[in-house]
Amino acid sequence: MFSTPLRLEGLSEPDEWAVLAPVVWLEGQLRIEVPAGFVTDLASIPRELRGMFDVNGPARRPGVLHDFLYCARHISRLEADELLYRALVAEGMSEFTAKFYFFGVRAGGQVHWDTRAPGLHRGDFVSDEAFAAATR
Repeated sequence: MFSTPLRLEGLSEPDEWAVLAPVVWLEGQLRIEVPAGFVTDLASIPRELRGMFDVNGPARRPGVLHDFLYCARHISRLEADELLYRALVAEGMSEFTAKFYFFGVRAGGQVHWDTRAPGLHRGDFVSDEAFAAATR
């Protein structure tokens, strides 16, 4: 479950947001912290499907977490996608709807995973300080 609120600031690029305060996910012994300064597009839902899915609803924090996991690659892609599903349900989304998100990232996420070099990159952050803190 998330132990922190989501604080974002819109950037000049459409659909890009800067995380203003750490976002922390806790699940058993697993602790993942998305650092302040990380840049996200939230839940990456194709525009033609956005009428069916609320990008401003319970998918926001899970979307930030999932974007970070795809960038940092602390865990495998499958584990990141499964964690997205669990986070969506923890945020109050029905299991039925969360499965649509899960199958969506399983079907469409491979391209993003394959075209990105493993690890965090300077472009994932809005400040040098945030990047340095995340890569310590």
